[in-house]
Amino acid sequence: SCAEGETYIGTTQDVCVEANKSNIENTVNADACTTDDDCSSGKWCANHSTEANFCKEYAAASAPCEGFTLPEYMELCNSETHYCYKPESCVLPDAAGTCESKDTHRSKVGDCCSSGEDCES
Repeated sequence: SCAEGETYIGTTQDVCVEANKSNIENTVNADACTTDDDCSSGKWCANHSTEANFCKEYAAASAPCEGFTLPEYMELCNSETHYCYKPESCVLPDAAGTCESKDTHRSKVGDCCSSGEDCES
């Protein structure tokens, strides 16, 4: 009993994954994995709600990241070069952030941040 057209709060992501054929198509030819070490450079091991874990490319700069969604739609930034800028995370913990460069971007005064290193001086 899946409510067709129902989406997760604050997203356009369908709740009904069994009705979403693109969900299955995205992982059919994907590389199976159990840890990030199983994936090639530039990819991470993503969970899947109904299929095997698969290697997925990191989110691009300025792309959405870490928003509340099904595991297969989760987007992560490459932690070597970017971090997920979530200025409202202490107010809206499930809201997506944006992948920003570790070298050039800093949180602004009043933004939520996870460490002092993320903030402007």
